[in-house]
Amino acid sequence: MKKILLSIFMIIVTAGCFDKTPTCSDELVTNQVIKLYRDYSIKEITNKEAELKFAHLMLGGDKEEINKEFANMINEIKTMKMTIEHIRTISIDKSVNKHSCLGTLKYQLEGESNSEEISYSFQPTDDKKNIWIQIDDIK
Repeated sequence: MKKILLSIFMIIVTAGCFDKTPTCSDELVTNQVIKLYRDYSIKEITNKEAELKFAHLMLGGDKEEINKEFANMINEIKTMKMTIEHIRTISIDKSVNKHSCLGTLKYQLEGESNSEEISYSFQPTDDKKNIWIQIDDIK
């Protein structure tokens, strides 16, 4: 799988109550960043799958083989182990309680360990029952 570059942001609402504002390294935050990254990766593969299926079928390719290949790629993304390490808080905008974070996203793909720097931010909702998470960039 090629490196995925997210230069546009994505937002997700995370359910859950909390007494204090989470930090960049809280499990609640990092688990949702990983989920968001995983969902985005699957969406990207699904989009590429549609394009490649059309191209291969136009050239007389085997539809079943193409389906199998993409199903394997999606399953691999769904099941791969991912962690975020070396997490740093870059800034906190106290006026809106927005935290900007950097970390290293580590994952195993095809038996090899890979890592990418990831930039994300989060902000609790006013009722402190949810947080908004935004992945800013993955390089």
